[in-house]
Amino acid sequence: MRILRDGDVPIGLARHPVGHEADSVNRIGWKSKTNGELLHDAVSAGYDVLLILDKAMPSQQSFARFDIAVILLHPRNNMKKLNDLVPLVPGLLSTVEAASKGQLTVIRD
Repeated sequence: MRILRDGDVPIGLARHPVGHEADSVNRIGWKSKTNGELLHDAVSAGYDVLLILDKAMPSQQSFARFDIAVILLHPRNNMKKLNDLVPLVPGLLSTVEAASKGQLTVIRD
C-alpha cells in the first residue's frame, strides 16, 4: 500500500507502517495544496491511503468523491508529537489494509 502523510503528521511515524511505502506531502512538494487539491493529486499519483491529523478536514471534504482511503489519527491528548501518536500505530497497521477507499476511518487511543 502507498501511504501519503499529511504535512502535520510527524516524519518519524513513517517508519512504523512496516511493509508499506510511506511518503510525505512536505517531501514531494505538496505542502501548499488545499485539502481538495491534495486528495485529487494523491489519487492521481496512485496513493492508497491519506494519513491525517486534521480533525477539520472531514467536515470540509466529501471523501466519497475520491478513490483513496483517509485515516485520521486522533490521540487522546490532541497533541501532534510522535510520542503521542506511537500508541495509535497498532490500530493504524490493522486499519491500513482494511481501510475502504472513499471513506474516513478514525483511530483513537
